[in-house]
Amino acid sequence: MAARRGRCETGHSHHRRGRGWRRQAGVGAQALALAQIRAVDSVSQCSKYGDSAFALEQGLIETRDLVELGRIIQDPTLRRRSAQDISIADLTGVAVQDMAIAELALQRLRSAELME
Repeated sequence: MAARRGRCETGHSHHRRGRGWRRQAGVGAQALALAQIRAVDSVSQCSKYGDSAFALEQGLIETRDLVELGRIIQDPTLRRRSAQDISIADLTGVAVQDMAIAELALQRLRSAELME
């Protein structure tokens, strides 16, 4: 999703992390309502804080519309189905930071194994 002056465009992805869009007059909530894929790092956390929480409060989406990143990674059927799909990742920081640390650790482990 391309966020240009509050507009959603088909075929794009948009990733928000660490803060809500409340200050932008509900643009984030409206964008979430239009998206086919609403990825979150934690349903329980994102349903209480951030962009997803605001969309839920407004009745624009339901909790069942939020899909955790881990499930999307494991199940290809939860990913974009067409080039026109809009996907939004509302990340509060929980899993994103953990995944970045795990990826770095894995890279270092692989490098160490190659050096032996």
